[in-house]
Parts: sequence; structure tokens; C-alpha cells
Amino acid sequence: MKAMLRYLISLLFYQKNKKKTEEYLKEAHNKVELSDFEGAIQDYDKAIEIKPNYASFYYCRGIAKGRLSDTGGAIQDFNKAIDINSNYVEAYTLRGRAKYFLEDCIGALQDYNKAIQIDPNCAEAYLHRGIAKGGLPAIYLENISGGISAIQDFSKAIRINPNYIQAYLLRGISRSFIKDYNGAVQDYNKAIELNPNYDEAYYFRGEAKLELGDKNGACLDWSKAGELGYIEAYDAIKEYCK
Repeated sequence: MKAMLRYLISLLFYQKNKKKTEEYLKEAHNKVELSDFEGAIQDYDKAIEIKPNYASFYYCRGIAKGRLSDTGGAIQDFNKAIDINSNYVEAYTLRGRAKYFLEDCIGALQDYNKAIQIDPNCAEAYLHRGIAKGGLPAIYLENISGGISAIQDFSKAIRINPNYIQAYLLRGISRSFIKDYNGAVQDYNKAIELNPNYDEAYYFRGEAKLELGDKNGACLDWSKAGELGYIEAYDAIKEYCK
């Protein structure tokens, strides 16, 4: 009888805590939608206090910290999530992005490699590994071999997700760097096909067209990029479209 009573009490306690945790998580997610990241972190803190061994709670709190530019805090939370779940692909990928932001390219590559090892079809990991390999934007212009290797990763991301707009843009930039301007234009074309308002794609397509001798086409693309809000396009127009 006592054993049954203890079981019922523990069950009620579990159900109560589960309900409270779900409420905190719901509140946190709602606050993230409203860009109230500080409030979201407070709710994630409460959820973690109740259930400290749930990797996803740390992962979500890490995202919120990242949005507040607390990159170090975000990495700590991703570390904890990975400690709890060593196969947490998303945590490796976001930790890699955070490390890259802190210019730890080697650490970022290690995390992307691990994410890909766990899930060979993680398009996001290939995309960001390509960025790290190419050194975009920090050392990209000094790293030809990295640029070529980056193209391979962007291509893999596209094979996994044929509608990955950012992968087309970045592969186009990488192709421009190795002077494959025709290939770059094709990638920018695809990015614009997927998103006709992609200002960056118009801008970089304009640069590639200029290299191919299509000055009029370049100026038209820069004009469109400027209309869509890419301010740097007007500098190119002033220099080349007189």
C-alpha cells in the first residue's frame, strides 16, 4: 500500500512538472517569435531547472543567447546539449557557426565535420562548412584552394536541397573567385529564379557580368539590387554606369 502511494505521489509530481515545463517552453517559444530573447532565456532557465537533462532546452536557450550576441554563452549551451546528446546534429552545426563568428575556423570545421558524420544529408552543415573552407568573408580572397573546396560543399548542399537559395549565391561567389564567371551567372540566375527579390544575387550577378564584358547587363542588375535595398550597388553604378 505504501509503495503504491509513493508511486501515485511521484506520478502526480511528474505530471505537474511536465505541465509546468511545457508551459515554460511554450512561453519561451512565443517570446522568441516576438524577438523577446531575454524573456525567452528566463523561461528556458525555468524549464532547465525542472528538467536539467533535456538537450533541446539548452539548444533552444543557446539560440536565444546567440540572437542577443552572447556568442560565448550560446557555445556553452550547445556544449551542454552535446554533452547530453552526442548525436545532436543541429547543436554541432550551430556551435560551428558560433565558433566561426569568433574566427575559430578550425573549431567550426570540426563541428561541421561531426554533424556531417552523424547525418550525411545535413545540407546546412555542408553550406556552413563551405563558408568556413572558403574563409567567407574573412580570408576568402586569400584562399583559392579553400574556394574550390567550398564549391564542392555548396554543390553537395544543393544536391541535398535543390532549392537552397543561399547555397547558389555562395557557390556563385566562389565560382567568380576562380574566374568561372559563366558558372557564377548560372548560379545567380537560379538564386533569382527561386527568389526574384534576392538583392545580393542581383548585385553579384552584376559583378560577374561586368567581368564577362556585359556592362549594360551589369548596370541593370546593380540598379535592381539598389531598388531592392542593396545600398552598395549604387557605388558600383557610380563607378561603372556613367
